[in-house]
Amino acid sequence: MPSTKQRNNKVGMDTNFWKLTYVFYMNMLGKVQIVRLNMDVIGLVQCGAQKKATAAPAKDLYISSLFKKSKSFVESKCDKWFILSAKYGLLLPEQVVEPYNETLKSYSVKERAIWAESIFEDISKHINSGDKIIFLAGNYYRQFLIPKLQAMGIQIEVPMKGLRIGEQLHYLDVQNQRNNYGK
Repeated sequence: MPSTKQRNNKVGMDTNFWKLTYVFYMNMLGKVQIVRLNMDVIGLVQCGAQKKATAAPAKDLYISSLFKKSKSFVESKCDKWFILSAKYGLLLPEQVVEPYNETLKSYSVKERAIWAESIFEDISKHINSGDKIIFLAGNYYRQFLIPKLQAMGIQIEVPMKGLRIGEQLHYLDVQNQRNNYGK
């Protein structure tokens, strides 16, 4: 009896047929869902108030415990990650920026919506429908982004939603410790 590979080749199927990109399944409501199997996981980390005094790559500019622990989390769990900066918008980790003193908390609702639109335009160049975004950012940084991303077919995870700062630091400690176990 011919192998699966031989049978597939006889009917003209690519030998990489089983490397599916999408899978179809029936959800609990009886609707067919399409899920991308080779999704990317993207981390979005909020900038921080504590910064170095001189220009540095964005991943090194922010020096708070929360930022450092968030950075460790996304570097180990995500395929790629970005920083959400109130002043500079979407930052690549290696992008060199000057220190600043600006936060979305001082923005009006309209200004935050405009900021989010700019972030969405930039992040759209780096994501595809079916990808997952993990937000390690407060509500001001995500509230106008999440609906736009979900409409694009992006899965959203906000693992620290509702946690106070001490609880966020503890959550990140536990997650980072689990990730480093056995390395």
